[in-house]
Amino acid sequence: MSVLSTTGKLASPAQAAQSNAAPESLIRSSDANVAASIVHPKEWFVQREPYTFNETHGFTLWKPVSNSSRDHGGIPAVRVALANGLQAGEIEATVRSRLATYSRIPATREEVRVGRRGLKGVAVGPIPGSTPSTEVYVAMDKRVYQITVYGETLDAKGKRLLRDADFGGSLQTARSLELPDANAPELLYATDDPQLAEQERSVKAEARSQEVAPELSTQAYTGEFQLAEGCWRPDSSYFFQTQHGTYANKRWGAAYTGWTIVGRPNYWSQYTHGN
Repeated sequence: MSVLSTTGKLASPAQAAQSNAAPESLIRSSDANVAASIVHPKEWFVQREPYTFNETHGFTLWKPVSNSSRDHGGIPAVRVALANGLQAGEIEATVRSRLATYSRIPATREEVRVGRRGLKGVAVGPIPGSTPSTEVYVAMDKRVYQITVYGETLDAKGKRLLRDADFGGSLQTARSLELPDANAPELLYATDDPQLAEQERSVKAEARSQEVAPELSTQAYTGEFQLAEGCWRPDSSYFFQTQHGTYANKRWGAAYTGWTIVGRPNYWSQYTHGN
């Protein structure tokens, strides 16, 4: 995914005063594909999505990491997305479903104001993940936006971001934009390199021939437990496959190649290091 430069205009003095920042330190970035914009510090950068994810598409603002380039990612701050499959009348049912899913955390519901028009939004969180977040749902002109504010809680800074959002203008649908789903095969697999495909099959076959890596067999089993930051760590035997390339994790041995383990260091494109 390419990272595009932030475009827009400097925030007004009123916006700067509301954000406790000088006008020259803020900028408004917009995305015509979702008919939305938001005010943010100039050093944050925008990542626009060339795909849909869980029937949403939009853009994310990232906070840069010190001594790191944009190519090496950053810390997610907020994602503004259109919820293409959601109607205004379905927001409450969606929020109740999220609360039920994360009842053990527990997640909570809060009404918030969104945008310069003071639209009524419903926030639910924390939502666990590599970076905990709060999901905010707001309806505007027969559209529903899902705004994800990253952080363990929806604090005053997060609520300020919500208030500095703006919506409106003509809109193209995800279908008319011909955006593929994030999990579409053409995005996950290279189909134009037979040699690479054969290498992948060979490595996977070798990995599957070993029932368990030797170093795992000597480790004590640990059950699921809750982490201090509000997330859950699964039991130590839990594996999941990720979309890695041929040589990912190969240094750990054939049984690890193309796989990763919950609780071990993670790798690029797992939405934890940026992109």
